[in-house]
Amino acid sequence: MPIVRVTLTAGRDETVKAFIARGVVDSVAEFAAVSPDGIHVLFTDLERQAWAIGPRLLSESQPPPQTVRSMPYQHITSVEVGHERRGCYLDWRRTRLYPNLAVTKGFLTTSVVLSEDDEADRLVVMERWRTEQARQEFMSMNAELLNEAADIVLDAKTLASGTVADTWGNASR
Repeated sequence: MPIVRVTLTAGRDETVKAFIARGVVDSVAEFAAVSPDGIHVLFTDLERQAWAIGPRLLSESQPPPQTVRSMPYQHITSVEVGHERRGCYLDWRRTRLYPNLAVTKGFLTTSVVLSEDDEADRLVVMERWRTEQARQEFMSMNAELLNEAADIVLDAKTLASGTVADTWGNASR
C-alpha cells in the first residue's frame, strides 16, 4: 500500500488535485507494479505564511505569475521486430533504454502498444517529451545505446511526430 504525500500552497481546486492524484496513481501503479486501488495520495495545503524557502516566507514574496506550460512533443513509431524477437526488444527497453530515459531531462513518458493480434510483428512506440529538442539531444547523446536495438529491430517507421495539439488531462504533466 504505497502512500504518497503531496504538499502544495493553498488555493488549488479539487479538479487540479484530481489530475495530480491521477498522475501520481498511474505512475506509481505502473512503475511499482501495484494495483492503483491500493495507492493513497494525501494532500496537504499550506498557507504561504506557513512555508519558507531559505530564510524567507513565501508570504513575503510575490507568487510567481501563472504560466501555461507549452504542450509536449510526441513521437510515434511503428517498429517491426518479428514475433520471435518481441520479448528481446521489450527486455532491451526495460533493462537498457528505460534506466537512461528515467534520468533524462525533458523526457515525460513512453509506451509500447501491442497489436490485438498476439502474433503481430509490429509494435507501436509512443514517446512524450517536453520539447523536440530534448528528444533530439537524447538521441544524439545515446547513439551507441540506440544502435543496440538495430540488432533486434527489423524496420522502424515514424508514424507521427510533433507538438501535441490537444489532450485530455493536464497538459503540464
